[in-house]
Amino acid sequence: MSEPRESPVLPKIRVEIVNILGGGECSRGHQVGDVFQYPRDRGKMCPSALQVLHPYLMILTFGGSNIYRPEDPNSFSVSCPDSTHPVVYKLTRMPE
Repeated sequence: MSEPRESPVLPKIRVEIVNILGGGECSRGHQVGDVFQYPRDRGKMCPSALQVLHPYLMILTFGGSNIYRPEDPNSFSVSCPDSTHPVVYKLTRMPE
């Protein structure tokens, strides 16, 4: 029987709301300055936004980087799918 593998330590991702366009009100109640830690706080985040953020969260979680921003490869700016009041999130991989 083989030895069990150790679980990898995954990085923490900081998810911060940096802007709300179209009048400044999120239909879910989030506000500019709200900060979440992924994955710990994912239950507190808007499910629709989380679906859009997911690919970028996975890139940062598993060691990828933002090739479009070489000056800041450990972060992405992404907006939610609310066409009336899009919330802009900044995702940042935290140093270990």
